[in-house]
Amino acid sequence: MSSKGSPHTICPIQKALLRTLLYFDVFHFPLTQKELHQYSSISSTIEELSMPLEELVRQGLIFQYNNSFLLQEKPDLVQQKEENYLRALELIHKGFRLSKRLARFPFVRGISLSGSISKYSADKNADIDYFIITAPNRLWIARTFMHAFKKFTFLFGKQHDYCMNYYIDTAHLDIQDKNIYTAIEVATIIPTVDKDIYHQFIDANQWIQEYLPNFKIGDTQQTLQNKSWIRRFSEWFLDNRFGDWLNRYFMNWIDKKWRKHWIDQKKYPEEEYNSAMQTDTHVSKNHPANYQQKVLEKFEARIATFEQEHSIDLSKSSYKSQKDRGL
Repeated sequence: MSSKGSPHTICPIQKALLRTLLYFDVFHFPLTQKELHQYSSISSTIEELSMPLEELVRQGLIFQYNNSFLLQEKPDLVQQKEENYLRALELIHKGFRLSKRLARFPFVRGISLSGSISKYSADKNADIDYFIITAPNRLWIARTFMHAFKKFTFLFGKQHDYCMNYYIDTAHLDIQDKNIYTAIEVATIIPTVDKDIYHQFIDANQWIQEYLPNFKIGDTQQTLQNKSWIRRFSEWFLDNRFGDWLNRYFMNWIDKKWRKHWIDQKKYPEEEYNSAMQTDTHVSKNHPANYQQKVLEKFEARIATFEQEHSIDLSKSSYKSQKDRGL
């Protein structure tokens, strides 16, 4: 590694690559050239990354092991990534199978896998996370029935197969939080039920192109179709004023429960509640550890440390202005 404080002259693409590696360093996750292209915040072809990456390695700013690049001189992280990849494939296959069961619940319109397995990485303690899209004004009925089912999975030690922490409905597909963390989460979800709903969701979140200009939608041919007669009957039964009342009742009940639990824990400032937890008609987000905020803070801290150690300005404005000037 280069000496502390030694200045480096690097191009805009290299700055974007370093920011991407710094973000994934939070997760101790090496990246291939293909992945760097996918997650880079600057528009380019994958071939345009070859020489900038070689130069970063030559300058000692990053390391390369096999086909992966990382900021730490730790080849074991590459081996760990390969092991996590194989576990993720197993969980993804299982998630597709279990999604068929979840799709039977009333008012479920689309299901996708999210979290670490959607990045094809799963450690030994990985859960199967689901991102659920429901019918309008019925999100809380869907969520309550699905989580009542999850209570039974605890009896058989299967609760980690059904982590359903984020719901939105088809009337409000736009994700409210817009940052690098949410952009990557949106871009990497793996649709398992109803590819048409998935495409509508991606179309409603084109803002992710600001963070991931090289993002392309993957293959969605294997998604299941939601045709359960049980779901259709349940929806017919609740498609009335009673259904409207029940949805509001479940929302208010859960909101009071979550807020009380948040205050009783006293682990986090009360003002962080709305960023970690959301309870409104169109969104249900239950992330009590506020993982998003922690990741973003660690990312910014890594950028600041790297800039200080190598006398490099990695702010997005710095490399975008360089690119605009053709440097």
